[in-house]
Amino acid sequence: MLGVPIYRVPPLVPALNSEAQVKTSTQSTGPYDRNFQQHLIHHAVYPAGYIYPDGERLPRPDNLDEIREVLAQRRPSLSSSQFPETAFEAFLQSDTHAVKQAQVMTRVVPTLEGTLDDPSCAAGDIPFKISTT
Repeated sequence: MLGVPIYRVPPLVPALNSEAQVKTSTQSTGPYDRNFQQHLIHHAVYPAGYIYPDGERLPRPDNLDEIREVLAQRRPSLSSSQFPETAFEAFLQSDTHAVKQAQVMTRVVPTLEGTLDDPSCAAGDIPFKISTT
């Protein structure tokens, strides 16, 4: 298995005496971390627009016609009068290049939120996290 370590642990150092403790630490990774993205690539999960090191682009999916058929079914909120093609292209560009949480929060999320008729209904700085309840 090709692998990029997700967690880096310093090598264990033998204790000088039986009472010495060896401390180890881990560095976590997540979807906004380049190590995480590289890990996905090593396991054949490629981001949009990925180009192989030799310059070759990803092949088109075998079911591209089916994908396009499903994607062609527009939602009313994504009609061209509500969300023009130029805005969609700008969103794709922002999404492709947003690799850190701050970039996602400032470039991608505002597009997903859309415009508000009543700004008093808006909240901000709410962290993304997985709920365990």
